[in-house]
Amino acid sequence: IYIDPPYNTGSDLIYEDCFASDLDKYFLESNHKDKQGNRLTANTDSNGRFHSDWLNMIYSRLKLSRPLLRDDGFIFISIGNDEISNLKKVCDEVFGEQNFIECISWNKRIPKNDKGIGNIHDFILIYAKDATIPHELVMRKDGLEDIYEMVEKLKKAKTPIAEAEKEIKKLYKKQGYDRGITLYNSFDENYRLWGKINMSWPNANTFGPRYEVPHPITGNPVAVPDRGWRWKKETFWEAAKFKDGKYESIVRLHDGSVMCGRIWFAKNETTQPSSITYLDDVNTFLLRSILSLKSDGGIEVENIFEGKSYFSYPKPTSLLKILLSSLKLNDGDVVMDYFAGSSTTAHAVMQVNAEDGINRRFVMVQLAEPCNEDTEAYKAGFKSIADISKERIRRSGKLVVSDSTHS
Repeated sequence: IYIDPPYNTGSDLIYEDCFASDLDKYFLESNHKDKQGNRLTANTDSNGRFHSDWLNMIYSRLKLSRPLLRDDGFIFISIGNDEISNLKKVCDEVFGEQNFIECISWNKRIPKNDKGIGNIHDFILIYAKDATIPHELVMRKDGLEDIYEMVEKLKKAKTPIAEAEKEIKKLYKKQGYDRGITLYNSFDENYRLWGKINMSWPNANTFGPRYEVPHPITGNPVAVPDRGWRWKKETFWEAAKFKDGKYESIVRLHDGSVMCGRIWFAKNETTQPSSITYLDDVNTFLLRSILSLKSDGGIEVENIFEGKSYFSYPKPTSLLKILLSSLKLNDGDVVMDYFAGSSTTAHAVMQVNAEDGINRRFVMVQLAEPCNEDTEAYKAGFKSIADISKERIRRSGKLVVSDSTHS
């Protein structure tokens, strides 16, 4: 479940504790227009029950959320400064403190030149239904799309390996990638990117095992690290495919070095060998507690609706895609958002489905909150937020199909 509830900033809360009411009753109880045309009233901070009203609204919905989650399910909740402390307490009660996973800070914009402190972040609370079930939330390393696109071009053009390595290093330098990417700057014969990992014992206060390793070309023992090897002998032999006193496979590289299994050797024995790791095998890392992404959800909505801005501050699909991709979801798994708004969540689900081929499903829930008659949305024929939500799903679905067809 992902939800982006009202932040209770003093002007965005229109819900009362009537989550199970029919539409007519909801309009009346939540201070929407009634039959006499009375206007809805926001939860302003002059209200003596300012926080209580918001807590009543969110508690009821979170209470209903928990049974909807599968035992290995998660809930992600976007929130601002106004109610983060209260929301954390409510979630601890509903989901259990022991099931709290993390509070992510989302850096969403460059600070303005305002007096005081520039507020540039929102929060995302993450809870598991049962944190004792093994889980791992991951995210893809930045820049992989550009890298894999270049690799595919180099492979298709049958670019010589030495030249391909120069091109990939140029890309790394241009984009300013960190070492988690730039380490992987060599190609094997199948144009798979790999990097060399130091084989020295990592602990400066102790020593690792010492044993001789024959160089696959010269046959002489290679240089042993001062503090010993990182691996025990059996592990090294298995990685190098060394059996019965010889290497089962020796692949010569363009620079004169060689690969034996997952071990790299220099031209001769004077250089210590390294273990080999492929970028494909380490293209993710644990989801970070700080995410820096532009808040361009409004631009996305405008692009979908011919330049019209029907929503204030919708979340960007890039943020939702990171959260969705952090979970190991399978075909048929369901993503739910019961504060659907502009249906960014549905759009993001369709995008990640198109990218990785997994058929996730989604359920969007949006009360038929009426659009004010003086808004662009109402003038365009959208009588309620739910109408916009449904139309965004239709249009974004067509865009995703179109993009997939032409990619």
